[in-house]
Amino acid sequence: MASIHNRSLEVTVISGEDLRINDRPIKNNAFVTVKADCGSPCHLVVEVYRRSSVAGDRPVGTAWIPVSDFIYTNYPRFLSYRLRDAKGLRNGIINISVRIVSSSCKGSSSCKGCSSSSSPLVPEFGMPEGRRRTAGR
Repeated sequence: MASIHNRSLEVTVISGEDLRINDRPIKNNAFVTVKADCGSPCHLVVEVYRRSSVAGDRPVGTAWIPVSDFIYTNYPRFLSYRLRDAKGLRNGIINISVRIVSSSCKGSSSCKGCSSSSSPLVPEFGMPEGRRRTAGR
């Protein structure tokens, strides 16, 4: 198995289901953060928030995804995880895809989705090329 130091992680948030705050469904203004927690064992921490101009960013739920669920594959893994709110109660589902990108394609124009500027052990997050918006659109 190749060393984790030579690979990048590509995480795509696909959708959220049954997201609620105070038993009311969230229909818009939700966003997601993804962080790496490299304790023992390593996890990805996926947090869903709802943005409100009045109340600010309110946490909706968190999912802890063990790295072992996707680390041993070189193809995209489509995963669904239960979100838990601050009290530990179920609060929706997050659907994501995770892919390990090998360093062998870094700097290659034929390998899409790779970044030539990523550094070891530092997660690099970004928007897929086709989904970036430019100013004025």
